[in-house]
Amino acid sequence: MKRVIKPIEITFKGQKLFLNLGDEEVISPIPGGDQTINVNVEYENDVPFLNLYTTNNCNMSCNYCFHQNKYNGINFNPKYDIQSLVDFIKRNNYSNFTMRFFGGEPLMNKAWIYECVNIMSRVGIDCNYTIFTNATLIDDEFLQFARTNKMEFFVSVAGHNESEKGRTYKQIIEENIEKICNLNLRCAGRAVYNPKEIDLVTLVKETLVGKLSMLSITPEWGNRQTDLVLVKDHLEKFSDFYIQNVANKNYRYIGVHPFVSYIQKWMVTKKYDIHQCGAGKSLYSLSIDGKFYPCQCFNENKEFECGSLNTGYNKIFKDLNGDSLETCSKCEIKYFCKYRCFADAYFVNGNIEKMDTFKCEYEKMIVSCSAYILHEIKNNYPDSYKMFKYFLERDARQMIRH
Repeated sequence: MKRVIKPIEITFKGQKLFLNLGDEEVISPIPGGDQTINVNVEYENDVPFLNLYTTNNCNMSCNYCFHQNKYNGINFNPKYDIQSLVDFIKRNNYSNFTMRFFGGEPLMNKAWIYECVNIMSRVGIDCNYTIFTNATLIDDEFLQFARTNKMEFFVSVAGHNESEKGRTYKQIIEENIEKICNLNLRCAGRAVYNPKEIDLVTLVKETLVGKLSMLSITPEWGNRQTDLVLVKDHLEKFSDFYIQNVANKNYRYIGVHPFVSYIQKWMVTKKYDIHQCGAGKSLYSLSIDGKFYPCQCFNENKEFECGSLNTGYNKIFKDLNGDSLETCSKCEIKYFCKYRCFADAYFVNGNIEKMDTFKCEYEKMIVSCSAYILHEIKNNYPDSYKMFKYFLERDARQMIRH
């Protein structure tokens, strides 16, 4: 659907810039006129993303986890049989969808993952496999299994101030990331950013390790506010770090999200959406009891139970989007903001429709930093910009294929 928007004014490091999303000159010190962009307003026909809990147990106790350690020591297998999952998939004619193994730590139940994938293969289910893991329990057998089934990895990583992933298990996590990458399997890192504990540049340098090429930075879930002045200082230093590396033709750090994903969206894909998150829409989080929830953050919260393998999946958030939510409807960045999170809103305000305004301000700072990075690289380092753009276009093509 066509939407007309005005230029979006942002300020970063004392410099005023404008996002002209419908213009060729996306970032400029001069505002363009009204711009027409294509905005996706449908979620009904999206391919589902099945998030499967293999166990509720975990071998770690990270204090920033949205499960808050409530499951540790409870090592349950899924209580439903895999044939029920097969029947649900076939009943809904799903194909070429994504199945992600989650937890807890999913690799505490490798046997169930092996059985599930083998059964899916045997009955001809067409799906893509991913796993979200802390990477401490990966072994050679699982790596070969992942290679055979072209499984993608999302690895939770942390910097030096975090007690488990940042210190105790740091070496084994880095070694296993290297093994994954050596098998040419797609592997992305995810790090929780707490500005009071670690600055952004240090976090990136300590977690974007080895051959890992993508790192997603996220703030902590729930009401854990920090000083935005401190965040601003970290972002300014990070922008200098990022720009200088690209200027020196060192593209090692370009894959830091959400910065690069914002830049890629503005420059390459130009895909905008009133639905930032698929929770309660195309994301189906299946708990070990065979019940569906809008996403993993709501797992086993009966208030948000939205179906089962037997009854089907109810898209309970399908009408909640950037246009309909009061917090978001008048926001200039609503068509590309990556924060809009129903779970975080619930954790902070007890209301899925009331976004955390602190996180809103945080995300606007991320957007401003991203725009500044793009402007500086394009205008001051044209030779480096050509290769920078090439990498963004290449990664966009890869994402389409996957």
